[in-house]
Amino acid sequence: MSNIELMSYIRALYRLAGLGMIGILALPLQIAIAGPVFKDYNTLPRIVARAVTNLLGMDVRFRKNPENPPRTKPALFVSNHISGLDPFVMFSFKSAVSVGKYEVRSLPVIGWGARAIHSIFVRRNNGGLDIPHIHGQLAQALNAGRNILVFPQGGVRPPGHDGPLKKGVLSILFSNLSDVPLTQEVTVVPHILRLTHVNGKAADSNPSLSDQFYWSDDRNVLRYIWDVLCLKSARLEVTELQAMNPKDYPDFTIFAEATREILKQGYARGPDFV
Repeated sequence: MSNIELMSYIRALYRLAGLGMIGILALPLQIAIAGPVFKDYNTLPRIVARAVTNLLGMDVRFRKNPENPPRTKPALFVSNHISGLDPFVMFSFKSAVSVGKYEVRSLPVIGWGARAIHSIFVRRNNGGLDIPHIHGQLAQALNAGRNILVFPQGGVRPPGHDGPLKKGVLSILFSNLSDVPLTQEVTVVPHILRLTHVNGKAADSNPSLSDQFYWSDDRNVLRYIWDVLCLKSARLEVTELQAMNPKDYPDFTIFAEATREILKQGYARGPDFV
């Protein structure tokens, strides 16, 4: 074993212990105090997200779109999805209810935390049977003034992946199938997540390094976590694109295609595409 490998293993163990401490401190506070007493589901998640990204050596840089006016109503944040850490990256800057796959709900620590902040869990590949229930949860959150964070590609995808968006969550803006009326006017704000550097080297020029950070469905979960823990550093950019008003689109199909195209072009054109 080389000295570099030894240091990466020590780094991973140190970070693993740190993540454990964050979970031990934050979970009881959110479950017992922040949520039930203060009805606060945003402050502690943002603190935890920043603590996790800092602990993992992640330099996250947020680029706000200057053309977007200050929000006075809830928003639906949509983004591409490149790694298992994307929710932490987004929560570092955004307060929102996260929408994730149902399997996350039962995960130790992560699943407990997601439930504690009232995340919404979606069962995939069941023919849309859960959509009315999901729409009801979305409407309740939006009516309460909370933002929603969703990765509409339906899972983690390689950078620049261009495929159809999962429509269950977004469709509430045009056809609410629940018995909970959506009383708020909702703005959709697209975001682009981009990995720019790994261990101080350009991600695009070093695929062997960037592949350690990117998630793919064929990777072992435990192996992926270990690889991320071993990385020395990573730099990510979060670019906020121009907000979309669903009322500007005649129907949901056109709106969904426009959203897909904006995410595609936003990633292809780089961080200057705002």
